[in-house]
Amino acid sequence: MMFNRALGVLIALCVSFPQFGLAAIHVSGDEVTLETCGFTVDQVYRVTVQRTNVSQGGRTNERGCIKTTFREGKARAGDNLIIEVNGRRSSETVPGSGGGSTDPIDDREQVELSKVRQTAENQARFFANRVVIVYGSQENYRYNYYRGLRQGIDLYNWSTVSGVQHTYEFREGAARGQQDGASEGFAAGQYQGGNRGNSQGRADAFQRYQVVVDQNRAPDTELRIPAIHFGGLTASRSTPSMEDRLSQMESLVRSELGRLRFGDADYAHQVEWDEYWSPRTMYGWSDYRYDLVRDWYREDRAFDLYRRRALGGNYGSSLEYLERISDPAKTKNASEARNAYERSFKSEYNQVIDNKWRSAVTAPNHPAQTFGLHIGQQAAREHTREMGYNWAYATAYQNASLQSYEPAFTQSYRDGFEATVRQYEANAMLGSLSGQILGANGTEPLVIGAALSVEITRLVNYGRQNATVTLHSGSGTELLDTRSFSLGYSTSLQDSHVEKNFAKLLANPPPGQRQEISIRVGTRNDTSGLVLTQAIELRWDAQVVALARTGRNNAHVLPYVLKQIGEEWKEIDNTFSKNHYEGDARTKDTLLEQMVRAAKTLAPAERQSLQALKPELKRVFGDKPRLGGALTGKARKYKTAMALIDQI
Repeated sequence: MMFNRALGVLIALCVSFPQFGLAAIHVSGDEVTLETCGFTVDQVYRVTVQRTNVSQGGRTNERGCIKTTFREGKARAGDNLIIEVNGRRSSETVPGSGGGSTDPIDDREQVELSKVRQTAENQARFFANRVVIVYGSQENYRYNYYRGLRQGIDLYNWSTVSGVQHTYEFREGAARGQQDGASEGFAAGQYQGGNRGNSQGRADAFQRYQVVVDQNRAPDTELRIPAIHFGGLTASRSTPSMEDRLSQMESLVRSELGRLRFGDADYAHQVEWDEYWSPRTMYGWSDYRYDLVRDWYREDRAFDLYRRRALGGNYGSSLEYLERISDPAKTKNASEARNAYERSFKSEYNQVIDNKWRSAVTAPNHPAQTFGLHIGQQAAREHTREMGYNWAYATAYQNASLQSYEPAFTQSYRDGFEATVRQYEANAMLGSLSGQILGANGTEPLVIGAALSVEITRLVNYGRQNATVTLHSGSGTELLDTRSFSLGYSTSLQDSHVEKNFAKLLANPPPGQRQEISIRVGTRNDTSGLVLTQAIELRWDAQVVALARTGRNNAHVLPYVLKQIGEEWKEIDNTFSKNHYEGDARTKDTLLEQMVRAAKTLAPAERQSLQALKPELKRVFGDKPRLGGALTGKARKYKTAMALIDQI
């Protein structure tokens, strides 16, 4: 395409000549620019306009190219430009008036892939060394620490007692265990013998009095110490496992790691604690785990770290080279070069890292091995010392308990036997009580506040003194009258003994629920006595009948009945609960409904007495609900309750 020179339009022409590469001439207004490449870097050049003998020069740039511009019309269309480089000459003609143009020259680099691969392999070997320096030093410490740890533990054959009995630590622990076991075993045997002796002495003495009940003869009170069969006490001690012992060493390992740094001057790091440094974990290994770090930094991870220069090292120029050949603006085959570099790097890294890694890890490291040896030895020594202590403690404990048990048992047996004989000879001693608590007339249902009777079916006086048996109130009962009867020494009650109307019922469980009541049977000198217990249940209809017969004069039944109906009303009065006063065949009758039904079975006089209590019953339900009560259903419940009371 042609452009008018006066308008300052760019005109360029590319020409090929035998000595140099392609040249490009750009014409823009009164400026002419020459560009050509293919020379050695930093060579001296000169370009001369043949017509005017005007010349310009300089040195070839970093790409081996020449670029120079003639301004102010010093070169124009039709002029020959003489190019001289290192003694060689060539000429180019500036396009004529309104001349032609060519596309700009592509001066991007075309890199050789063989050189790219070679550079990548060199860098892979270099970076494998960086990984080994930074993390291999860490694993070298861990490897030698592990070896020392196992050596320290294995110095002692503590799997059996016989394997360590000869060691100083075992004997040292055994000396303390012998002393502690003897002291504590003697005290334990003495305590055990004392308890058992006293208990058996009392039981044997009681049995002497038990066998003569109703036999009309005196008991045998001669002391005879029984044969003692005692094999000694066993101490409940266990030696902690080696795993537990090594866990106690973790603080020492953490402290040691806290002061260590791994790597070199370019990059050093401190280890972060994990279970693979734990001596307890290492104790479970059958061999050292070489893969601890290596697998974390395989080829992909390594190439990423290399590009980020994450492990230090002096290879900045190589990264600049990788950046340049990967840039499409600078390299024609950038994508191909980038892929070739990465593949070659990873392949070479994989080939060299394993051997480098294992060699670095397994190299001797005396300080690390010594530290591991110290940890292992210390754990093994403490374990052996504890084994000695427990072994000697158990033996001494058992032997000492044997020594102290027999004399303690003998003396305590004597004391317990003789104390029981003195007690039974000097007192009436009641036992073996059985019987039942009844209503006043025996068969009638129990009513709160009503009189109670008791039937004693069995009672024995094991003592050698006559007894005056006395009845006392207990839980849920109140004594109405003091009652007593006689029972001879070494005698049992021959016939059932009944005491009527001696107490009244105070227990007030809700209808249908059971509650225990009791009375106490003792002597004049022993009011605590024996306890006769019985579970009772109050029938609601029985309370209603009792209320009808006694009316307002009953200080127990009336409050009970009002309280139970009031509790029931609280539950029914819940805002959204069903109106249970409107019963049907599927629901249980309320207490109020049962009261109405019971009232219909009463004699006229009794029912009239119950009807007189309507005001008290209605007061339980409070005032008549207002509008809000109608909305919630309370008014209907209240109205139904009032109607039921009116049916009494």
